[in-house]
Amino acid sequence: MRQVAVDANYQRQGIGNKMVLDAEQWAVQNGFTHIECHARDLAVPFYLQLTYQTIGEPFIEVGITHYLMEKDLRFLEHTGF
Repeated sequence: MRQVAVDANYQRQGIGNKMVLDAEQWAVQNGFTHIECHARDLAVPFYLQLTYQTIGEPFIEVGITHYLMEKDLRFLEHTGF
């Protein structure tokens, strides 16, 4: 996924969570052990609650402050989602 956001009228309904969790599940099923994203500064709390970690300093992308965020997916391999 790239530059994805949920329309403000549909936020807080679990749509974003579902998209991220589905992407993580696909990644694990296809042998990936790590996932990362460039999160807008306003989206950082969303990813933190999904156990992502910020890495390094903020940077500007498409004119907006972003943070590199990552998650280790190895523990998900054993949970069965």
